[in-house]
Amino acid sequence: MRSFRFVLVFWVALAGGRADSPTPKMKLVFSDDFNGAKIDTEKWTVGNPDQVTLKDGKVILGFHKVADGFKGGSISSKFSQSQGYFEAAIRFNAYRGNRSSFHIHPKDTGQVPSALLKFECAGDDELFPMARILEAAGAREFKPAKVKKQETYLKPGIVSKNANVYGFLWTPAAYVWYLNNKIIFKMDKPSAVGPMVLSIRHYSTEGDRKNFDAKNMPDDVDVDWVKIWK
Repeated sequence: MRSFRFVLVFWVALAGGRADSPTPKMKLVFSDDFNGAKIDTEKWTVGNPDQVTLKDGKVILGFHKVADGFKGGSISSKFSQSQGYFEAAIRFNAYRGNRSSFHIHPKDTGQVPSALLKFECAGDDELFPMARILEAAGAREFKPAKVKKQETYLKPGIVSKNANVYGFLWTPAAYVWYLNNKIIFKMDKPSAVGPMVLSIRHYSTEGDRKNFDAKNMPDDVDVDWVKIWK
């Protein structure tokens, strides 16, 4: 199987990022503004339903400590497509001890070749884009080597106090990460060929759990809307 080379093309702060939404020349093929009485299960697979609620036109993804560990809510689209633009308006968690992510990925996570593209928030306004690329030779992760606190979008409250618009553009030439219509990360030569779904999760890793403090709960993740363009 052909081996693809992935290159970090650029990493820029929002202040210098180019404002250029890719959607004006695209067609909206999937959307949900969550204004119904309940989550549309024809559109979404819901993980840990007791941690997922609708309130004031938003999906609230909770996170709690339970008897046998920790539990957080998630939603994953039943709609999938190859290439296009996937976006969502999200307010991420504020504290360490839990984390959240917005990502696109194949339904079959073992598909080769495939890619998982992600925005991940570890709390304390620490947000970073990343990719996990699975090829015949194995899996590799790509993310900025160093994230500096002076980056505009890492200033206190940018990530956790208000919703921002996060997007992934997938074309034959590149994967591109957008934040509020500005490019912040890009990789060339994408190898993924199968369709991807869109997921938003609230969870924790083993490393997070040492920082968990029940006094910081609730520390929910809010999803205002989701759109997918072709």
